[in-house]
Amino acid sequence: MELPGSARIDCHIHSKYSPDGRGELHELVKVAKEKGLTGMVVSDHNVYRMPADMKAANFPGFTLIPAMEISVREGHCLALGVREAVAARLPLIETLQKIREAGGIGVPSHPFRRVHGVGAIAIDAALPHLRALEVYNARDGPRKSNQRGQATALRLQLGGTGGSDAHQIFEVGNAFTVFKERVDDVDDFLDQIEKKRTWGQGVPTPRSKLWMQNAKNAWLFARRGFRSI
Repeated sequence: MELPGSARIDCHIHSKYSPDGRGELHELVKVAKEKGLTGMVVSDHNVYRMPADMKAANFPGFTLIPAMEISVREGHCLALGVREAVAARLPLIETLQKIREAGGIGVPSHPFRRVHGVGAIAIDAALPHLRALEVYNARDGPRKSNQRGQATALRLQLGGTGGSDAHQIFEVGNAFTVFKERVDDVDDFLDQIEKKRTWGQGVPTPRSKLWMQNAKNAWLFARRGFRSI
């Protein structure tokens, strides 16, 4: 499903503040603008450091949204628009509640992905707390996890988000969320997700271009004592 819209925002980007990410804020914004986006979300793994950089930055006409990607017991979840850090390693439902308390909206990222993807049982249990699922992740491209996420969002009458899941600068903007109305600030952004008026789309990030990242991830995994992020 594709929607026309007046705002296109990559809702899943990692920066230098993620252990497996790269990129200063200005580098990420440059690529996003080159790909025609009107804004972006930086959602680093379990840390809330980029919002300070965003507050000090000035990119007229380009919307910056603070966020995190939180490790929950069942997988990963985006904490979009939060005003403060949210604790990791909690159950999905409790995390979604804490994201609300922090002023944001929780969206399970890359659901149904074999590694770090929230599954069907957890999504169904959390349904009263959900407004959207990530329905297009550029790193998953045509894989069944994206297809299943899209089908599940439609079946449950949820909205959808899209994001590149960029860990390298060139990936930014390969997927994005389409908003039906303008998004000038965090309130506009959250309001449209709350009303289930968004959807995700994009193009796959070629697997051939991710081999260096995959090698780095394997090294970091070993360094952590074979524990997930």
